[in-house]
Amino acid sequence: MALLQGHEYAVRKLAWSPHLSDVLLSASYDMTCRVWSDGTAMGMGAEGGGFGAVGGAGGVGKELGRMVRHTEFVTGVDWCLFGAEGWCASCGWDERLLVWDVRAIMGK
Repeated sequence: MALLQGHEYAVRKLAWSPHLSDVLLSASYDMTCRVWSDGTAMGMGAEGGGFGAVGGAGGVGKELGRMVRHTEFVTGVDWCLFGAEGWCASCGWDERLLVWDVRAIMGK
């Protein structure tokens, strides 16, 4: 297990990247979508005492970036399976469907 701290309100949807096994998206009532790494690709797996470590307290994931273009609750998010990796879509109570590139917000 890993702790991914950052959202201010309830998380409504999670989606693991189909291209990168340690990256996931979250959609929240705080009107943001966030990109996270669970750290396993950086060598923080069970053998390193990080995520999934037996008897450990688990690990803390890292926020890689956030998308803040929605004006109401974000209720859905998913990755595009086709084309270049990093494209995703999100939808919310603001009646908007946003298609965006995760790589454009990483590190901001």
